[in-house]
Amino acid sequence: MARNLILAIDVGGTRTSILVYDYVSGRVEDLFFGKPCKLHDMSLDMVKERLSDNLSRLDLDYESVVVSMGVAGLDTRYDVELWEDVVVSVFPRDAVVMFMHDVVEVFYAGGYGEPCISVIAGTGFNAYASNVVVEAMAGNWGWKVGDEASAYRIGVSILNLVFRFVDGRGGSERVYREVLSWLNLSDWEELLHWIYSSGVGEIAGLAKLGCGLVDDDSVRGIFDRAVMEALKSVQAVSERVGIKGPVNYTGGLFRCEYFREKFVHVVEDAGYKVGRYIEYPIIGALVKAFKEYFELGTQEVISRCLDIEKQIERLKV
Repeated sequence: MARNLILAIDVGGTRTSILVYDYVSGRVEDLFFGKPCKLHDMSLDMVKERLSDNLSRLDLDYESVVVSMGVAGLDTRYDVELWEDVVVSVFPRDAVVMFMHDVVEVFYAGGYGEPCISVIAGTGFNAYASNVVVEAMAGNWGWKVGDEASAYRIGVSILNLVFRFVDGRGGSERVYREVLSWLNLSDWEELLHWIYSSGVGEIAGLAKLGCGLVDDDSVRGIFDRAVMEALKSVQAVSERVGIKGPVNYTGGLFRCEYFREKFVHVVEDAGYKVGRYIEYPIIGALVKAFKEYFELGTQEVISRCLDIEKQIERLKV
């Protein structure tokens, strides 16, 4: 049986995006969002359960489907082995399944498989470059030891300003008041309880508050340092791969106007060509299938992707 459907899946820490594309008609058949199933945030069994649950609304004959997945946190050989276990458990044995790190998915979405640099700055952070022969990543060491240019790290730094004010080491009274108001809390004790009962995503959410406070020197400094860390990662992957762009980017942190404009400015000043904001990273999963399974040329891939973007826009209305 010919495989004429592509099931594109974007596995993130906030949600799982799922798109069904008919390769023959060129039509997006379905697009919906399900529960997050990032392996670093939950057990292997929960990942399997959530992914199966997300797919349960689909009635697909997997003999006619190519599955292509972008997966957040696919950083080590160990992670790959665990996701191979997930794939075997969730999909039929004869299914065609390909999966990649989500920053590689952005690489495909931004450059259609051609050499470029991709950056994700959301809850976490990652920079990736590939000239199709050599690839490199930087800044993607996770929230415990890395992600210096992430919304989570910005959230932690904002909280640090709060508690520096509380115990008299400086900080910012304004930020303290704004954080309590944002979270609907009454004092620092309630805030401390909130912190230790919250997840990474909730703390990262404070970056949105911080974006509105960049007129405060201390907050602006936090965002400036995050941008410079992002630049360091771009430079690291660029030097290892030997390309100067284009630098395509995505993630919730770029929805902060100050962060986005500062990032574009410093990257351009450093001699890089800035590409575009990737609105729909899941298109990268389709591109990988187009290139590697259907063996399409770049121009046809671009044509299909531009049409898919228009269809997604209509589906959102």
